Amino acid sequence: MCGYALPTAPPRGPKYAIYSAGTISKLSEAESDLQKYCGYSKEYATMLAGQCNGTNYSGRILLRRDLPDSAAQYLAANLRDTFFDLKIVLDEGESDDTLLEKDSAMELPPSAHPEKSGLGFWGVVFAVIVALLILSIF
Repeated sequence: MCGYALPTAPPRGPKYAIYSAGTISKLSEAESDLQKYCGYSKEYATMLAGQCNGTNYSGRILLRRDLPDSAAQYLAANLRDTFFDLKIVLDEGESDDTLLEKDSAMELPPSAHPEKSGLGFWGVVFAVIVALLILSIF
């Protein structure tokens, strides 16, 4: 669906899992991110987002497992703005509960959605007006 051919060989190397050890930071985006990046149904994403959206929530949620390193990095980059305290752990086929107790196996990548910076449209308009005023004086 994305335009790339499906791989003909299974990925090599270790497998990884991603879990969140905290609450959701952006509830408005959590449901759609769970559907888009984790492949969950709307009903399951809604239930999971509701479960994580509490100030007293302190559990861990397994988001995906059995991922090659590149997929784990991609998902973490896209989910790190929505979920607090993401962990990428080595998935050696153990139970979900055991995975949720593991420490990070790799650093999180930078966010795929960095905050916008710069002047923006009105900042540029203001800068041009100021520049024209300064030039008109001389």
